[in-house]
Amino acid sequence: MNSETNHAYLAGILDGEGTFSIQINNWGNFAAKISVPNNAFELHVWLNEYFGGSTKPSHKGRCFTTTWSSKETMLAVINAVMPYLVIKKREAEIVKLLLERGVGEFRHLLSDEERLALLEELQAEHQSRRSKKEVTVDGGN
Repeated sequence: MNSETNHAYLAGILDGEGTFSIQINNWGNFAAKISVPNNAFELHVWLNEYFGGSTKPSHKGRCFTTTWSSKETMLAVINAVMPYLVIKKREAEIVKLLLERGVGEFRHLLSDEERLALLEELQAEHQSRRSKKEVTVDGGN
């Protein structure tokens, strides 16, 4: 696969099973990560080969999760997949914006209110997707 195909494939994986997340610790600092859980170990070998990351088994050993957590790696992954994301594009945009302008030496580029608003929007995106999964259609019966 060429790199464009790899990027599109990773975007599909992230849209389907991936998570773009940011947490705030007790000191008000952000911890961001991108992760993909999947029980096909071959997928994680491929992810590590082409995109790096860290892969660990779940506590029961039937599933594995590949995680990207360094700023540089996350930005590289987001930039690679952004043109191909469909479902989680806004989540990726939020994480990218916070990584580029809201943490570390760039913290001053976003106010606390702007950072909080972006985190709330990311949380709303996650909630929206969860509630859509719970919707059922009875077919008129």
